[in-house]
Parts: sequence; C-alpha cells; structure tokens
Amino acid sequence: MKFADKLEFIRQNLKQNRSRNFMTILAIVISTAFLISLASVGFGLQKSFVKELTQGRKMTEIQLNGKAGDDSLIYQKDIKMIQKMAHVKGVSYRNELMQSPLFSIGAYKASQNAIFMNMKQEKKTGFKLAKGQFPLAKDEIVVGDDFAKQLLDTTFTKGETAPTEKENEKWQKKYSYKENVLGKTIKMHITQFEGDKEITKDFSLKIVGIATPPARDYMQDGSVYASDDLYADVMAFTGTKNAEIASSPEDITADMKPTDDSGYSMVYVYGDSLEHMSALSDTLKKKDYYVYSVADEIKSLQTVFMVFKIGLIFIGVIAVAIASIGIFNTMTMAVTERTREIGILKSMGCRPSLIRQLFLMETCYLAVVGLIWGIIISYLISFGLNQAVPMILNAYHVEGIPSGFRFSDIPLSLVLIATVISLLVALISGVRPARKATQIDVISALKN
Repeated sequence: MKFADKLEFIRQNLKQNRSRNFMTILAIVISTAFLISLASVGFGLQKSFVKELTQGRKMTEIQLNGKAGDDSLIYQKDIKMIQKMAHVKGVSYRNELMQSPLFSIGAYKASQNAIFMNMKQEKKTGFKLAKGQFPLAKDEIVVGDDFAKQLLDTTFTKGETAPTEKENEKWQKKYSYKENVLGKTIKMHITQFEGDKEITKDFSLKIVGIATPPARDYMQDGSVYASDDLYADVMAFTGTKNAEIASSPEDITADMKPTDDSGYSMVYVYGDSLEHMSALSDTLKKKDYYVYSVADEIKSLQTVFMVFKIGLIFIGVIAVAIASIGIFNTMTMAVTERTREIGILKSMGCRPSLIRQLFLMETCYLAVVGLIWGIIISYLISFGLNQAVPMILNAYHVEGIPSGFRFSDIPLSLVLIATVISLLVALISGVRPARKATQIDVISALKN
C-alpha cells in the first residue's frame, strides 16, 4: 500500500466519528498548551532574572570582599600576586572615604561618595567614560553621570525652606546645577576634629571626565572618582585611614593611622575570557579570598531554575498523560468498530505490521493536529500573560518590576520538548489498540 493510500484510509476512517475525534484532539490541545504555558513561566522568569542580574555587569568581573583573617583589607602584595595569575586581564583596586565630603561650585553643594582608584588600571579593566578623558594629574577627577543633578543651590528665595520628602524631586529640578560640569573646577571639603573644634581643608579639583550612566534606569551615579595620589593627601590631612573622623587627635589609635600600604576595601579582578572565570574564582577561593562574581551567582540561579522548570514540565506531563487516556479510548473504539475492514484487509493479504502501522499513523495524526493547535494557543497565552501580569502588578503598586520583564517565554527548546513528550505519550497510548487490531481473526471479522 502506497503512503498516499494510507493517508486516504486514515482520512476516511476519521470521518466516521468526528465528534469523538474532535474531543480527543481537544484534549491533546489543552494538555499541550498547559504543558508549554506552565513551563514557559519557568523559562520566562529565568530569562528576566538573568537579564536583570547581568544588565550593566561585567561577566568577567570577580569582586574580592577581603581575605580570611583579622584584617579584611586587600594589600598591594595581594594585588601584585593576583595580577601575575593566569587568565587575569587586570585588577581594579579602590578606596572609599568613611565620610561623604561636601563638594561645591559656588553656591551649589552636594555631599557625595568619594572613590579613589588607580586610573591606569581602571582604564585597562574597562571603566567607561561618556565624555571627557581620564585624569592625568591628582587634582583631576571623573564624576558620575548624575553628579550635576545632585549639586543644589543652597540659597533659598525669600520664604522658602528645605523641601520635604514629597517635594524633593520638584525642588531638585528647580535648584539643581543646570550647566555642564565638564571642565569646571570644584572644591572638595574634608573635615576632621582638633579637640572640640571642627577643621576643614578644601581641595580644588577639575572635572575632566563624566562616567557612563548606569545600565539600570532607576540607578543614579553621583560619585566622584579621584586618583589614589589624592587619597594620600586626604589621609595626610585627617591622619586616619579612609579619612575616618576622630573626635580628637588623642582618639586616633595606631590601627586608624595611615601607612605606606593602607590596603583597599574594594578590589575587582577581571579575567581575560568568560570560560576561565570559574577556574579563576576557585583559585582565589583556595587562597582564602572572599569572592563574589556574577558568573557564580548565575550558575546557582540556573541550577534553581532548572529544578523549577523540571517540576513544571513534570506537572505538564501529567496533563498529557491524562489526555492519552482519551487517545487510548478513541483508538480502542476505532478497532472495535472497524473489525470488518480489518478482516477484509487481512483477507487481501495485508500483513499485521501494515495494519499496526495504519492505526499508529492514525494515532500520530490526532496527536500532531492537537500538538500544532496546542503550540499556537500556548504562544497566545504567553503573549497574554506578558501583557497582563505587569499591568496587574502595577495596578497593585508592586515596586521593583524591571523594564522588559517577561513572565512567560517559550524558547524553541521548550516546543521541541513538548513535541517529543506529546508524540511519545500518544504512540504509547496507541500501541495496545494497534496490536489488538492485528490479533483479530479474519473469519470472525468477515462473519460480522
């Protein structure tokens, strides 16, 4: 029998009981759509969380949060050793003051973080500038993209007072610095105490660069980035590490005093490629460094979501298995109703394998039609979920929803998994009825 004849035989048989076949296909459609839609939640959440985690982050970056022991700082000897390790592109080391200095341009003032770093290493490891250039002298600095917005006019017009929290945004727009800060000279005010008297030293600094804005829209960068040469001058004035404020000179202990190598509180190691990051992270951990990397976090996150997705797929498989009962009943009834046709086929010399094949093809036909419609409907459900869920969350004022958040995502791999599962379950359901068809006695069938 030709393949076209087989298809025609199947088509004619399916016409005999359309309502039963329709309900069988409908069960397959619902189970397939349920399987894909349910599992798509796991894929969608994983994609959204990984995207949010990696946005604006360097996958080849490892953050060192200190070293095991009494002193958690990272010193120059550590940095030099790390720089010589295999697959290390560069090391960024920074210090942040324990006081937030006051920065001013005329009447415009703002207290911001001051971060001191080696500019050559920062340039090497990928610190990006939106405008300007890297500092070449210790009195030159780079500021964050939002630095100018934080500079506020501290002179109020008649009758005006400092804003409340609700008024702050409107007040900030009115009084923030409107000019371009690039090329401007600002003053950094560092304070310390001499007995009961507070003393201040002003450092005149020129803004020569503006850092690239943060990747996330809701984040702001108003920090000031200066060279580590300036950091030494600041410590020389305060007499303490990280410009820590002491109530009097007598309160400055030996541990608080700066040394030739005062250590760094923020150290970032950059690998030469993503494939070497895991081995590099393990090596640093073995050397007793406290390590954090986005790559390690994503690896843990992927494991969690893998278990989550397997659980969702398993629940979907149960729905497909329930639908397979309908396929089994439909094909069993088809064999019973077509006893006469099977007897005629056998009397004409059809082999049992051909009869088995015809019924298995009919089973696959039902499964494929249901599968196609199930996939189409699952994509529609996924689209609807991605539109509805953010709207619902916003309606209930749920904060922290990242832009481009996807509650559901259907990759090609999920479609292939659902296809294989559905077809496999359908074939298993149709095996017994097809075998029963081959066991029908010819004489009994022709008598009927």
